[in-house]
Amino acid sequence: MQLAQLQPPRTLVALWSAALAAWALRADGVAIARFLVRLAVCLAAVLCFWLSLLETLLARGPLLARGVLVVAAGASIHPTLLLVATEPRTASRASPLAALLTLATSAAALTLLGIESAFHAVAPASVYEIVPDDPGAGPLFVPHPTCRWQLRPGFRGRYIHPEFRGTRVAINDLGFRDGLDETAPPPAGEASILVLGDSLAFGTGVELDETFHRILEKRGPAIARRPLHVYGAGVPGFGQVDELHFFESVAPRLRPDVVIVALYEGNDLEENLVRARAVSEAPLAPPPGPPPPPRSTLVPFLRGISRPGFWIGSSAALQYLLPAIDRPLAWLGIVSPLLPTNAFLDASLLVSVPPEVRDALATTRETLAAIAQQAAQRGADLIVLIIPAAIQADAERFRDFLALHRKPRRTAYSRTELHREVVEMVRSLAIRDIDPLPALEAEARARRRCYYREGHWNAAGHALAAELLEPVLVEVFATRMGTALGYTPRASPGPPRRPH
Repeated sequence: MQLAQLQPPRTLVALWSAALAAWALRADGVAIARFLVRLAVCLAAVLCFWLSLLETLLARGPLLARGVLVVAAGASIHPTLLLVATEPRTASRASPLAALLTLATSAAALTLLGIESAFHAVAPASVYEIVPDDPGAGPLFVPHPTCRWQLRPGFRGRYIHPEFRGTRVAINDLGFRDGLDETAPPPAGEASILVLGDSLAFGTGVELDETFHRILEKRGPAIARRPLHVYGAGVPGFGQVDELHFFESVAPRLRPDVVIVALYEGNDLEENLVRARAVSEAPLAPPPGPPPPPRSTLVPFLRGISRPGFWIGSSAALQYLLPAIDRPLAWLGIVSPLLPTNAFLDASLLVSVPPEVRDALATTRETLAAIAQQAAQRGADLIVLIIPAAIQADAERFRDFLALHRKPRRTAYSRTELHREVVEMVRSLAIRDIDPLPALEAEARARRRCYYREGHWNAAGHALAAELLEPVLVEVFATRMGTALGYTPRASPGPPRRPH
């Protein structure tokens, strides 16, 4: 973003303010006219200054509810001070009234700022923003030719989410959250695994060495009997449609022996449906030409703060108070951030799902079949890790979900029906699957939580996934190496227990 993009309108406002000021000094009109001119000049000066400051702050990083309230408090105090400083000896009746109004606005803004700051000190807002170490280095996500985005190679930053504040994120030269010395392709004679997925595979909330793909890489000699490279190519926000295109772009370089697709039931089905529709409805690409100039983020940001979602998503006070009004919010279609769910997942958990859920399942099946075909063409084995949402894996959290979704008697929810359908869908494609639901249920019953409160896997969840993947990978690599090598794999677990 270029900070000079709003310079022309700011210059026009400044010239207009100066012209009004000059006219006011020479005008012989009534006091009320002079006051209106003085008020307009003050407001114009405030607008120029605080919009410029806001644009500069946005260029340095994300601005949450507390930051917006700081700007709002400063912008409301500013005209109060200007009006008082420019008060003439013979003031109009409107002048004290305007000063009182601006003073009241300033007091209200400062009060809201104080409330937000107090709640932020006790329970910081739940925000997934990853703040770069160097504000000038650019954001985490950059455009990708065939997907919505990719991770910026060389990015370094940290989370500001209260449940895992300070967790490091470093992206290597391949564009993966993986070892910084990772190269492609792997040396001859060494094995490789490519892990595709969304934020669950990316490792949101855990350090790199706690992710299941890094745990598997450390166990490489026990899995493949040779050096093993496990490429963690998870990208937050991806579904299988994006993962298919991403696989097609990175597979020629990596030449993986095994591909693991992490399918998260919490939002991948919806992502696949939306992306498939967007691709089918996309217009023809415009002819190549010079790239458009970078756009300022100020106008979209101003539009964003006018929506309730910005304040619910970034205000510590609102997030703290929301549980007290969960029921009316659920009735209105707004779900508490303390219960990790969304409208599409809610619909997917119905016993009688709506047509769009069926469409999403069908789209997901077609996409998995395409990924399987691509993997087979490249001589790679495919494994699908089916990850249930937190409310599917934890009966206690599911009871909280039901308490917030009181429906008519004819409407019923099932904690496991969606998962059963997804497992059967994957198996109908003759794809190896890993079903962690029984193990996750057992951990939840033992009070060993595998999910953060906000819904992502914690370190225990990743460790469990690695434990379930390891014997299957041992069997796959033993088959690929051939029995002539005299390698005996560990005993593979039997078919996953049916969820209940």
